[in-house]
Parts: sequence; structure tokens; C-alpha cells
Amino acid sequence: MKTYKTPLVLLSSLLLAAVAAAQQPAPTNAAPIRRSVPMMPVHTNGAPVVPGMETLGVGVPAPDFESKDLTNKAVRVSDAKKQVEVLDFWATWCGPCMRSLPHTEEIAQRYKDQGVVMLAVCTSDTRAKFEGWVKTNQAKYADLNFTCELHDRGSATFEERASKKLTA
Repeated sequence: MKTYKTPLVLLSSLLLAAVAAAQQPAPTNAAPIRRSVPMMPVHTNGAPVVPGMETLGVGVPAPDFESKDLTNKAVRVSDAKKQVEVLDFWATWCGPCMRSLPHTEEIAQRYKDQGVVMLAVCTSDTRAKFEGWVKTNQAKYADLNFTCELHDRGSATFEERASKKLTA
């Protein structure tokens, strides 16, 4: 088994959106919210337990994979030497992903001086949509390193995308 010197934190935009929403104060005149969906069970490390989905354990390095930035430069997970790397998979069509990006940017700003790198990998999307979205929005998220998976939605290799392999 290959080991990596880079500590890695794997997050999903959906989880970040849930955390951000939970931190918002409720209006003082609001009625209590009644939840009809039971709370999702979590692992001891706080990660949600999703039936049929294995997750990486605490301290287990993520497999290395390549994605490409806006200039088409290859970026590998293992490039973040001696840094903590937060890996966030997102998509241009994903509402929770879009809502979580300001919070992800806030985390990136807060911890960048401590060697934390935020790698925001566009997945389950097309390269063209990634490029259009990043060109329009990158200035708002200056501390996020945006990349796109190599296996576009609709391509013959779509099932080979890293986001699927890391959660399968």
C-alpha cells in the first residue's frame, strides 16, 4: 500500500452546507422546526454513515489522483507537500455545493497561514461548464484551488472519476 506524507481531509460540499446551515441562528419569531427525517448516524470521527458507502478511516491517506486546473495544468493530491489538504468535491449544477462555497472560502482564508490548502475538485460535470463557472466566479473564492476531474460527465470514462472511487 502506498503511503503519502500529505495529511488530507476529505469533505463533501453537502456536509459543508449542512454545517453552515446549522450555524445560522434561527429567527427569534420562528416556530420550532419539526423534522420528519431522522438524523443521519455518524461515525466517531463525525462523518455521516451512508449505507453501502465505505469511507476512509481517520488517518488513512486518500489515494492519489490527478485533476486539471483552469489553465489545464495537472494537479495531484500528493502535490501538497507538508500541508493539510482539504479536498472538496463539487459540481456547477449542485445547489448545496454552491451554497457551501462561501463557507469553504472562509475556512480557506482562516487557515491558509497554517499550511492548509483547499482543493475544490469539480466532479460529475463537464469541463466546459467547469471553465465557464470558474471564469465567472473565481474572484469571489480567491483562496480555493479549483480543478476539474479528468473524466467528464457523458464520457466513456465517467465511471472512473476520482470522486466515485474515493467513496465506493
